[in-house]
Amino acid sequence: LAILQKTAQLPTFNQFDVGTGSLNIVRSMVEVIKAAYEQQHTTSKTQMNFGALPYRDDERMGVYVDNTALLVLGWQPLFELHAGIKKMMGLD
Repeated sequence: LAILQKTAQLPTFNQFDVGTGSLNIVRSMVEVIKAAYEQQHTTSKTQMNFGALPYRDDERMGVYVDNTALLVLGWQPLFELHAGIKKMMGLD
């Protein structure tokens, strides 16, 4: 809604990264999703063997989104990632 209200200020084409603006570690995200699943269903038999295989040189361990352009328009994230995952899975 923040973007729609300010379309006159924007050029014809824009790309916006949507996120909290905080670094999120991939391993942590996967662990939160697994724990949320187990909270809703049963204990998963899936084994999380992080590091069992060597990581590639260019392996991304975290995800960072620069949401500055959205913040300038008045947009704010409503949830941090882990709370958003739990909300999405109906556990909030």
